[in-house]
Amino acid sequence: MKPVIAMDIGGTNMRIALIDANYRMLKVMRFPTIVGDKDMFMHQVAQSIHELDVSIKEVEAITIGVPGRVESDGHVTTLPNIKIQDIALPPFLRRRFHVPVYIRNDAEMAALAEANLGAGKHARRTGCRRCPCR
Repeated sequence: MKPVIAMDIGGTNMRIALIDANYRMLKVMRFPTIVGDKDMFMHQVAQSIHELDVSIKEVEAITIGVPGRVESDGHVTTLPNIKIQDIALPPFLRRRFHVPVYIRNDAEMAALAEANLGAGKHARRTGCRRCPCR
């Protein structure tokens, strides 16, 4: 499997990393987050991917955790700490980089990481009615 570009966007800082199939961080960078200007923010996200200096042809996907409300298609409804809303980041990044883009709330991303890499990684999954984990 090819590496993945993973981003954690916060109200103060944005972190970006290249992650391999064994969850090792191959490169990590940090930038202060631009607040209050949606166009500048979107440009900053794209520019930070360029700054990672990785051939996009060598990347499986881009994943982003954000501190706000995210629709099921990845459309960001609002980022209150960053003071912007209605952010069509997935199509913007797909057009620019031609790889799949996955955006979720940062708490959801943390829960997935904990389930797969943290304390929950050895837990027996019994299933539930709302997800296909049976």
